[in-house]
Amino acid sequence: LFQHKSEINLNRENEIRFEIRELAQKRFTLGYPPRKKADNSIGDAVNWEWIIHCAKTTGKNIIIVTRDSDFGCNYDDDSHLNDWLKQEFKQRISQKRKIVLTEKLTTAFKLVEIPVTEEMIEEEENVIKLSKNNYNFHQLQTAIQHWQNNFNNNGLSESMRRISELTQSLNNTNFLIDKNKEDDGE
Repeated sequence: LFQHKSEINLNRENEIRFEIRELAQKRFTLGYPPRKKADNSIGDAVNWEWIIHCAKTTGKNIIIVTRDSDFGCNYDDDSHLNDWLKQEFKQRISQKRKIVLTEKLTTAFKLVEIPVTEEMIEEEENVIKLSKNNYNFHQLQTAIQHWQNNFNNNGLSESMRRISELTQSLNNTNFLIDKNKEDDGE
């Protein structure tokens, strides 16, 4: 996918990468979305500036497939693009051109009339469930490591209590991951 030669695939040979990087750096410095508050990476800004560039050069509508909440939010199985980004897209590209945010690749396929099977939909749902559980699992692991590394700052008994709570949460998460595997027949 990343090696595919295409006008919409930004790669190291494409000289436009320097302009995109400059625009992304400016966007990041100004604090414009998409970005997280404590983020120190311009990755989302590079992606957004590249999306804008591709929309300009191709004249096509845009579908963004991501579960990254920096681009928008999901509510009742609907994805909603960040209002700032939606307005910016309309100003920089076109009032008529469409931009759609979805967290599901199968939804994007349907929008561009690529056939989607029930098996594909189910598999994507399983991946989404597991990725959400793994995200929680990694958050808990990081928190436990943090408390273990810094127990002297809060006193040993307080740190041990917090480690115990986090370990219990981690065990519950592992149970949910194992349960999902059992439910899927694995």
